[in-house]
Amino acid sequence: MTKLLIAMGAIVPMLLVLMPTPHSATANGPVEVWLGTCSGVQAVPAEAQLTVFMRWGAKNQGLIRAFLAASDVTFSVNGEAVPDANSLWSPPYKGDGMALTKWALTLDPLAPGESYSLQWTSGLTHPVIDGYDYDGVRGPDRVGPGVYWGGACTLTGS
Repeated sequence: MTKLLIAMGAIVPMLLVLMPTPHSATANGPVEVWLGTCSGVQAVPAEAQLTVFMRWGAKNQGLIRAFLAASDVTFSVNGEAVPDANSLWSPPYKGDGMALTKWALTLDPLAPGESYSLQWTSGLTHPVIDGYDYDGVRGPDRVGPGVYWGGACTLTGS
């Protein structure tokens, strides 16, 4: 259990490095909100197309495929479950010096003052490794099975 907690503590900061800003947008363009920094109430530009996302990184695409086979995501918007949330992961791709996969959900634009209440968990049906050793003990750290990360936030159009 201690190793799992250490691994979880290392993975989330690693993911924080991958996306330095909570959301990005161009003038009147789409807005991407990274779930790693989404907490509490967060203002987003009203009338903009919204995409919420998270990513998983590993040393190679084979480890990404193993992660995808074990992924168990639950996600709700305003209390309504997103059906087949696991299907929203992208195929493996290369970026940021590692292999990656991105989970993304596109939401309709919000009018000023309207909100989306988001809640999610990311779990694994069986242990996986990403090929990195965060705790310095006996090689790559294992994560899972079970929930390794989750959260909730509210996006409000402003």
